[in-house]
Amino acid sequence: MAYGFKIFVDHFKAGDSKKMLQVNFNNYNNSNVKRINKFVLLDIDDKNNKLSENMKIMNIDIASSYEYLYNNKKEEKEISNLERIAAMIYCETLEDISYVLKDKIFNMEEKNKLLNNIKDVSSDKDVLKAVKLEDNIDYRFEAVLEQEIEQGREESTKSNIINMLKENIKVDVISKINGKNIEDINKIAKGIK
Repeated sequence: MAYGFKIFVDHFKAGDSKKMLQVNFNNYNNSNVKRINKFVLLDIDDKNNKLSENMKIMNIDIASSYEYLYNNKKEEKEISNLERIAAMIYCETLEDISYVLKDKIFNMEEKNKLLNNIKDVSSDKDVLKAVKLEDNIDYRFEAVLEQEIEQGREESTKSNIINMLKENIKVDVISKINGKNIEDINKIAKGIK
């Protein structure tokens, strides 16, 4: 929010009629969180004095929007399109997305196009791999850790082979002990002579 207000202060001048609305979708996953929080700039000395009507920030919680939509079906008209989109982000299946969208935001053709695009993207292996690599810190950490461990094993095995070669142990014995084929051991041997 502070960054949004900084952008406003840096790019707008007094008397400027431009308007800025920053919408943040959050996932606090806490039923005590309000679905929508709205923020404006206030005078620090007079909390009732808004410094600008041109800059507003909205935080929309996706989990509480989803829960509200499903738990308050009779009051559906009270949920805004932004809350519906937030609830859609929280959905796990195409059926849920279809239910959340209904025909409130998109017409039937647009809704079907969106659902088909989601289906295509969600089954694209390159997209799934990119999302996993980009967004999943644990996955990236584990992948790097595995790579480092494997690299360490290879270096340790190579070091053991070099030491065994220096002790004039036969190549076939070294192969049995380290699980490396004879060709690889001979390549290592050429590198140390």
